[in-house]
Amino acid sequence: MTLQETQQLLSVLRTNYPNTFRNQTKNESYDYLQLWAEAFKNDNANAVIKAVKKIIYEDTREFAPNIAQVKKMIQEEIEIHPKALENKNYSQGFNMCQRTGKICPLDSTWGWILINFD
Repeated sequence: MTLQETQQLLSVLRTNYPNTFRNQTKNESYDYLQLWAEAFKNDNANAVIKAVKKIIYEDTREFAPNIAQVKKMIQEEIEIHPKALENKNYSQGFNMCQRTGKICPLDSTWGWILINFD
């Protein structure tokens, strides 16, 4: 996973879990990015994105997951589907928002909401 992909992923987490990042300074944000980038530098970006999406969609927590929780979700997915990382369609990742051009954890079928109600 690249630094840019990590930055985009953290942007989604900030959007979905605003309380986690509410009082974070610029230096803390930078350190957080560096920590996550280091933790996932050898991981497949699609696997990380899929794990984060699963947490966002299925977990009712009010705070962002930590690195260990995401790594555990990736490992569980690999154990269930050992050949998944070989498949190009393992994850479609995040969709691009038509309005902002940034990644969005919503499925494309919901994209009209961002355009029509923003």
